[in-house]
Amino acid sequence: MNFRRIITALFLCCILGSMLCINAFADDEDFIPRTTAPDPDDSIYSANFFAIYVTQMPNCTTYAYGRAWEILGHEPELCHGSSVHWFPNDGVSSNPNDSYERGNEPRLGAIACWDLGSYGHVAVVESIDGDTVTISESDSVTPIYWRTRTCDINDMGGGFQGYIYLLEKHPELAVTEVTTAAVMPVGTAAITTITATAAATTAGTAAITTTAATEISVEPKAEPERIDPMPAVRVMFLIIIAAVVVSRIIPAIKKHYLSRRKRSKDNE
Repeated sequence: MNFRRIITALFLCCILGSMLCINAFADDEDFIPRTTAPDPDDSIYSANFFAIYVTQMPNCTTYAYGRAWEILGHEPELCHGSSVHWFPNDGVSSNPNDSYERGNEPRLGAIACWDLGSYGHVAVVESIDGDTVTISESDSVTPIYWRTRTCDINDMGGGFQGYIYLLEKHPELAVTEVTTAAVMPVGTAAITTITATAAATTAGTAAITTTAATEISVEPKAEPERIDPMPAVRVMFLIIIAAVVVSRIIPAIKKHYLSRRKRSKDNE
């Protein structure tokens, strides 16, 4: 009987350890890297601001804007101008400066930016492994519809500016979301007519400037705070399992020890 209790307690300890590991690493599993080309019919790539008013893929801004949308789950606040303006955050085009943090260290889902030529280049960080980073990108100059490539973190090439951290924002700055006509939600709060100028580079590196007559903006709505119930559930399970382990293993060990001690005395 004592042996069965000890085995049961050890089994519960294994479950407890597994739950602790799951709890510790759950947040690292939230980001899903893109390992295949996006579907040409996916509206966040084929009908976003750049796809409508500049050019369809292959184009670095069209892809990066769509990928950012995919990562965030809503339209990003990124610049509507050429990619060379994305990292400086200089407020060109119709949208104000964004509130995303910036830096020189790669992070998952970040936008990597280069000041190359007249229009620059942008890509998305999909994975990080030691001193290398894998990025996904589209390129209108080559042209390449979509690809991934691995870069040395310490040598990202000429004109590298840094990273825009999509998943982290300055809390003190207000957030304004913009929705294009192609993906306008039902019950749009307001429609404003403005002029937006965007530039793109063609396969022959010629500049194409497109002026959009209409952009649809949605008044920001306060979203209720989303509370993840999983941490509380995990803690509850951990407490229950710990109580069961303590209640079973301590009496079993104590009884086993006393039994051995009694047998030892009897032998004497």
